[in-house]
Amino acid sequence: MSTISYEEFSSLPKKEPTKTLIPGKQYYIKNGRRKRNDYIDVYVGTFDKSTYFTEYNGKKKEYFQFTELKYLVKPSWGGETISSGFAKSGWIYMEVIPTSPTEEDIENKKDNMIELKEFIDEQKVLPVEKPTISFVGENYRKAKKSFEKRNAIQSQGEARARSRSRSHSRGGKRKTRKNITK
Repeated sequence: MSTISYEEFSSLPKKEPTKTLIPGKQYYIKNGRRKRNDYIDVYVGTFDKSTYFTEYNGKKKEYFQFTELKYLVKPSWGGETISSGFAKSGWIYMEVIPTSPTEEDIENKKDNMIELKEFIDEQKVLPVEKPTISFVGENYRKAKKSFEKRNAIQSQGEARARSRSRSHSRGGKRKTRKNITK
């Protein structure tokens, strides 16, 4: 990997920061003490092991050892030397999410595609159950006539009800011959 800017690093896929590292996995190592993006340096490396060092005052400090370490984000004034160990505090460790598929991913995809194709072929061969209700048959014309007759009767009744409600809402009575001749 070549060096990139901090803005490009921010857009890279990565997991949440963690303090429990797993040997053999790649991690981004970001300096957590610097606040300005121009001064932050970021490394990428494979975690090897954790070691403990005793300081001059007798306190033990945990350090993480990395292999294959490279600069990812390098400040303009940064030196050329890279240490192989980083303290547990003061640094932020984020697991790298690989962007390219592994050989195992490719094999799993091939297997899954083959299984899917076999499943589809099996479903095509299975017999389809026929529905018990027939929409077209001997009684089709008879059913159609009775349906149309029922709808005609309902629509006539609805029309009468509408006209009654209109005349009553106008305050008038129903017009009959007796009312018209007077």
